[in-house]
Amino acid sequence: MSYNITCPFMQKNTSEHIQINQDGTVWACCKYSQAHEDLSINNLQGNNAKTVASDNVLQAEKDKDKHWNDLNYYELDDILENHIFKKYIAPEGWNSENPPLLCKKHCSNK
Repeated sequence: MSYNITCPFMQKNTSEHIQINQDGTVWACCKYSQAHEDLSINNLQGNNAKTVASDNVLQAEKDKDKHWNDLNYYELDDILENHIFKKYIAPEGWNSENPPLLCKKHCSNK
């Protein structure tokens, strides 16, 4: 099944349209950034926080390395080379049978 996901951030240059939170974490867009902020203060009331918390691919990456997207531990270029940015929250992931849940929720044209 195709969800026909169109990302307004990725239609431009990715490195110019990422979100960097005050804690140094890098996110693909404002939706992911806000979800992270909500999760960091245990605010599961936000819809985006619930969606991200239930995304098995993102949670697996966090379980593997909780600093995977943290500028306090990695260079920006290294973070952007991570498979989450290169394949999952990217055209390959959007066109898969298991697209990123937050992208599906906000950027699907279905």
